[in-house]
Amino acid sequence: MAYHKRKRLDKDERRGRKSLLSTSSPEAPSSVPEFYELEPAVVLHVILDENDSMIPQLESSLSSRDYSYIGRIQCRPIYSHEKTPTINLPIAIPLETNITEYPLKHEMVVVVKYLGRYYYTRKLGAYNQLNTNFDYLWDREYTSDRDGTGMGGNVGATSAGNANTTSDSSDRYRLGEYFEENINIHPLRPFEGDLTLQSRFGSSIRFGAYNTGKVNPWEGEHPQILIRNRQNPEFNEEEFLFPVEEDVNDDGSSIHITSGQAQSQFVTEVDMEIRFNTFPSELKNDMIVINSGRLILQSREFEMFGFGKKTIGWVTDGLYTVDSKDHQYFNTPKDHIIWSTYTRVNSDKIYLGEEFNEEEPVVLGESFRRWLEALLDIMAQEIHPTPTGPSGPPVQGPQYQAMKARIPPFLSRRVFTV
Repeated sequence: MAYHKRKRLDKDERRGRKSLLSTSSPEAPSSVPEFYELEPAVVLHVILDENDSMIPQLESSLSSRDYSYIGRIQCRPIYSHEKTPTINLPIAIPLETNITEYPLKHEMVVVVKYLGRYYYTRKLGAYNQLNTNFDYLWDREYTSDRDGTGMGGNVGATSAGNANTTSDSSDRYRLGEYFEENINIHPLRPFEGDLTLQSRFGSSIRFGAYNTGKVNPWEGEHPQILIRNRQNPEFNEEEFLFPVEEDVNDDGSSIHITSGQAQSQFVTEVDMEIRFNTFPSELKNDMIVINSGRLILQSREFEMFGFGKKTIGWVTDGLYTVDSKDHQYFNTPKDHIIWSTYTRVNSDKIYLGEEFNEEEPVVLGESFRRWLEALLDIMAQEIHPTPTGPSGPPVQGPQYQAMKARIPPFLSRRVFTV
């Protein structure tokens, strides 16, 4: 809400104002009014869900309650509502509805009044911290209830150290119903020209160009977008508020979109030998690196395509599977090579060559061996009727037996079928 204050002028300011007045003008005033359109306000309550008691009832066919209250706050503008009873304090609407930063209880925001309504903007960075920026020094409800001295009663406590602390054990002075302060959340290290979005919880987006070229930044800009969800847990050991950089290998999940000479520090944790392609020695130029504990891609309704101008490589230390309800096709104008300990194809029918051509069934090697050996045994014992009586065994008998010994090399030691 807009408010006025009177500013007392010093001698030089009064002398300067008097020189602007005509000789018939009265003496220059000792103070002047100052107008402020924006005002800091302490957050007392944040409406976060449909069960909040501050959401008013409606008599509407569309809704039983006014759910537009979700996201609003009750606050105390510290100048214009210094002595207003808590029950009469204003409810403020987010000034922007598409990008909203929800404050915590006891933090301060900037409020303004337009067209009879209060609006609030983002929280004040009172201590330039990411996780919390509360300041009990200005919280009338807190200071008056804590030691009975009213506003400013916490001055002595804050002068001895950082006022930004939740050492009070009472739930009345918590920052929310379930929010827990985390002093291990570190800010990103800034680089020239950066635009960063940083949450209270260790997730961030950086729009930058220079940090990976900081050794010699004058080589030019290398635009990049670095997205991080959950900071590297090793940073918990750093000093309070020590600035850190994104770590594509050890942050919770990362998407790094880089360009130019900006080189990613990504290192794979897969131990499997890459046999078919050589992984790049320098990860630079226009590139996207995605690294996470689990990665799931889904095209819910239509096709999914992946294209690579050069090599496409999939490497895993575990199981690699491909399942489909429809056909699977593999097409290459060159060799199709499979290296493995063993290869098994389990199918109702297997066609080698033309699809659905069943003119030439494949011979079963072991069955054919047994049949051929039996045939050669019968041929070696042939007896033919003659005018003089049955003939003896054929003279080719030893040759038939020699042919039996030559059958095993025809059987493959690597390819088997049923």
